[in-house]
Amino acid sequence: MYNSMDEVPVSLHASIDTGDGEFDMNTLISNNAHILFIVLDSLRYDIALQEQTAGNTPNLNHYGQWTKCEAAGNFTWPSHHAMFSGFMPKPIDDTVNQTMLFFPKDIGLGRKGPKNAFAFDDATWIKSLENKGYQTICIGGVSFFNNRSGMGKVFPSMFKESYWHPRFACTVKESMDNQIHYIQKIMAERAGSQPVMMYINIDTIHYPNHFYVEGAALAIPLRLMPPRYAISTPASTDY
Repeated sequence: MYNSMDEVPVSLHASIDTGDGEFDMNTLISNNAHILFIVLDSLRYDIALQEQTAGNTPNLNHYGQWTKCEAAGNFTWPSHHAMFSGFMPKPIDDTVNQTMLFFPKDIGLGRKGPKNAFAFDDATWIKSLENKGYQTICIGGVSFFNNRSGMGKVFPSMFKESYWHPRFACTVKESMDNQIHYIQKIMAERAGSQPVMMYINIDTIHYPNHFYVEGAALAIPLRLMPPRYAISTPASTDY
């Protein structure tokens, strides 16, 4: 007999039934709190933990410690479809004590989720936030967000506004600096009290990343290096 719950990861069953959640998303959203969603594309847990232990990431760790998680997808494309639909990465060792921030109704989990989760009916919680008055903004990084191909338009189309520039690409050493400068520019031009939900795909650690280590590119045979393998452009607000 068909059971819609069979389509949902077992770990999510437990997350729905255990507790109200650490964050009351409904109160935050009803109070028009700004929401910033950042993905550090390709960041490995072991490296993140190593830098945390060494004290090299104080700004990030000011907000919490790294947690070893598993994503619902195994690379950028399926992982983002999952996250934008409410299925965030879940801790491997402590899933039972985690609850959902965003709860998609009528997809096999029932209509009533954790008390503090934001329940939504739209294809993504991003669209539901837009329907509640949020200005949703996407700052792209990797090519899945470049708005230059059919596939590269899928994720950006989920947002009211989306931005990408070749200077944001992972082949650019200063890509994150360029993204931050651009964000400062567009936010400085924004007036009013409309709440903002912003997603940033930071791809500065996505391959190719040899240019962060002096001489590392020499380890790659020249015959295997594609044209313009790495581009280095200064941070700029002229886009």
